[in-house]
Amino acid sequence: MVDWFLAHGADPNATCLRLDWNPLGVAVARAPMSTIKKLFDHGGSIEHGQLLHAAAKRVHDDRVEVLNFILSKGADVNEVEFQRYSRSYAFQKWMWLGTPLHYATDHSYIDVARRLLEHGANPLIRDSKGQTVLERAKRLGQVQMYEMLQAASDAASPPEFQFTDGQLG
Repeated sequence: MVDWFLAHGADPNATCLRLDWNPLGVAVARAPMSTIKKLFDHGGSIEHGQLLHAAAKRVHDDRVEVLNFILSKGADVNEVEFQRYSRSYAFQKWMWLGTPLHYATDHSYIDVARRLLEHGANPLIRDSKGQTVLERAKRLGQVQMYEMLQAASDAASPPEFQFTDGQLG
């Protein structure tokens, strides 16, 4: 079906009206790696679709492979979801919008969180409700994640720019 849509001009980067979500983002969250690569081969871009956030929430066992693929495309590990799309952010900020590291924490994906930290994710960035990943791990009762994030937080410097300052939901 993906081949048919692409052959008939479908744009993997086309976003919906209210949110910066697109077919490529859905593929990153749920489709096989072959489909993700095919969409990139047909003009897919990390500029739309919140791809790294989708990869951090991915439920399939290949989530680190997909995450690494999206990281190789230059995605920003420290961007709060919808940070570059004020309309999308305003519409969704009540939903605890965070960085990919926030979502890895939510899902207890230690493998994803570790990879994001290795790639420079800052654990001191606050989500749209004002929480860091460490606070989220504690709230969710994730002992292993909390311990890893505590060590990372102790070694981190506060971000120069905190996107959610003044924009908390």
